[in-house]
Amino acid sequence: MAPVRRPGVLLTTLCLLTAVALSATACASGTDDAVTTSSAGVSPTTVSARSVSEGELRSFADDLLSSTGAERALVAWVEGDADPLVVAAGEDVQAGASFHVASITKSFVAAALVLLDADGTVDLDDPIATYVDWPCGDAITVRQLLDHTSGLGPFGNPGDGQEDGTGSRYLELVQRGGALTLDEVLAATRDIAPTDEPGASATYSNLNYVVAGAVIEAATGEDVGTVLQERLFDPLGMDHTWYPPQGPGDADPLPGLYELEPDLDPLPTTAFDMEPWRTVAAPAAGAVSTLDDLLRWRDAILREQSIDGVDVSAMTQIGPGGYGLGVAGVTADGACIFEGCPPGQEFTRWGLNGDIPGASTRVLYDPATDATLFVYLDRNALSLDEPTLAFLEA
Repeated sequence: MAPVRRPGVLLTTLCLLTAVALSATACASGTDDAVTTSSAGVSPTTVSARSVSEGELRSFADDLLSSTGAERALVAWVEGDADPLVVAAGEDVQAGASFHVASITKSFVAAALVLLDADGTVDLDDPIATYVDWPCGDAITVRQLLDHTSGLGPFGNPGDGQEDGTGSRYLELVQRGGALTLDEVLAATRDIAPTDEPGASATYSNLNYVVAGAVIEAATGEDVGTVLQERLFDPLGMDHTWYPPQGPGDADPLPGLYELEPDLDPLPTTAFDMEPWRTVAAPAAGAVSTLDDLLRWRDAILREQSIDGVDVSAMTQIGPGGYGLGVAGVTADGACIFEGCPPGQEFTRWGLNGDIPGASTRVLYDPATDATLFVYLDRNALSLDEPTLAFLEA
């Protein structure tokens, strides 16, 4: 999820992270304990989804607004091929509204790379040094970027400038203001220290997808936005999904509330420029979409597992670390990739999660019942695993 709450952001000048030299050990290949991609352990649909009424869904939306302090909510329930049941609650929100989808952008980037692998433009098991100049690039594969097993350090995630008392590199870049280019972000993040050897463990980091965006651009000669539009959005009819920076034809996303610190009143996102937030980790968190487009996306990657005739089922093969390729595995307690998954977890559902100032979005899919719960709230840094799983299982 990106970004996480940080004390005093936008109020003080943050320090640079101390440059840390990458050690030879950190660049080594994974050991026998390396995380490998495995099946999510889900079976074809065998159980009917429970019936949900509009009143029940509206009560759920109202409860979310009350418990989180959000002002706007969109919630939807979909059973199989049926039309979605949609409720819009709170202040001035319509079912067709555009909103920031944050880390759901990762699933777009992962899908694009799966398609590029299928046509031979990229090999997911190539070292990233084949495409980009990056520290330890000979030891990290493209696939390890996508499933967060590369060992790359935190960037806009827990541990980013927190534990060592230095500032967050992510927020320092945001405070530059204006749109940031991918090259600017790559140059500013090369020296972020790794957390582990490549392939040894799964650690969620936006930096994986920043580098993955660079792989797309190097392999295709096109910018990330063009590739996403041509390979994903156009074929799937996702006409209201866009990737930053915002162009003149792109709809303004809903404003929201940014919680700077737990004890402070949240700041409206209309009070500051969202462009640096969209672009600081654009391939990881920058896209804007709508409910209808995200349901088309769910159909493609979670239900049909095919885009423009290409098999993308690898996206939902969840590794022991709790992540596939742009898709989180969900246990009975929620998605564990963000905190670290205990050994032996069973991932029975799939999730697309996103958080950015002013927006929290969840797409929770249960392949056993072919049921989907969608939630958008106009406030970030929300813990939504418990209420969404409770609703799904009620």
